[in-house]
Amino acid sequence: MGEVDDAGAAATVRPMAAVCLALAAAVCYAAAMVLEQHSASRTGAEMSLRPSLLADLARRPAWLAGIAANIVGYALRFAALGRGSLLVVQPLLGTSLLFALPASARWHRDRLRAIEWAASLAIVAGLAMFLVPAGPAGGRTASSAMGWAGAIVVVTAATIVLLWRASTTTHAVRAGLLAGAGGLLLALAAAFTKVTAVGAGHDVLHLPLTWAPYALLAAAGGGVLVVQSAFAAAPLRVSLPVLMVVEPLASIALGAAVFGDRIARGAPARLVEAVGLALMTAGIVAVASAPALAHRPDPTAVKRGA
Repeated sequence: MGEVDDAGAAATVRPMAAVCLALAAAVCYAAAMVLEQHSASRTGAEMSLRPSLLADLARRPAWLAGIAANIVGYALRFAALGRGSLLVVQPLLGTSLLFALPASARWHRDRLRAIEWAASLAIVAGLAMFLVPAGPAGGRTASSAMGWAGAIVVVTAATIVLLWRASTTTHAVRAGLLAGAGGLLLALAAAFTKVTAVGAGHDVLHLPLTWAPYALLAAAGGGVLVVQSAFAAAPLRVSLPVLMVVEPLASIALGAAVFGDRIARGAPARLVEAVGLALMTAGIVAVASAPALAHRPDPTAVKRGA
């Protein structure tokens, strides 16, 4: 009995550790979100999708501080994905909006409206309704070559279509399409992160001889460029809701398809999950569209490189 109890406790501790690590990562991502958008929005839309965008941003202290926060957040996310499933960790990262909203409001001396408080509650309630029926346990820690090939082909094809459409349309729609493409790439990067984290836990010295770290670098690098391009193309209220909805939804789909992460069993539980997911999505869209997160500098500030 003692051994069974110890095994059960260990099985519970790992997912709970993943939850705590994911929430800590969300705080770091919130700081990065505010700092990076503040810098990217000052580069001008003409820099979108150009490699020189990152070189320009690298000269801005606020953006570098955002990158530092992103690195810490990613380290925490890496640890979380090594202990928990995509289905649990990725939606929890959406709570970064709950931290970014008051931080941005304080920075810009804005007051939060009742609708933004209500939307924040909707995110929390929807997240609880989605996660509780599913339970903390995840699926497999690896997948077949065919499973990975299918996921990579689907995400790559969808990303190419979105980028092509973004290259042929106006700034506002362009930013939304770029954010969608960035969200898909970051979701794929999260799946690669999970494989890399699990591999590092088993044999870190053998990790450089596996494919996952290199696939992770490619997906994450592409995702960062596309997301920064979305931030530069239009105010944050256009790109952020799309990014914050697409990434967790794509991650949930990848978790189920690639790793077999379990959705709730039974029609009532699945209905609760569906309602929770819809409520969380609506809350994310409302919070991400809030004026406190949608500031855009005046053109003279852009020209000065402020």
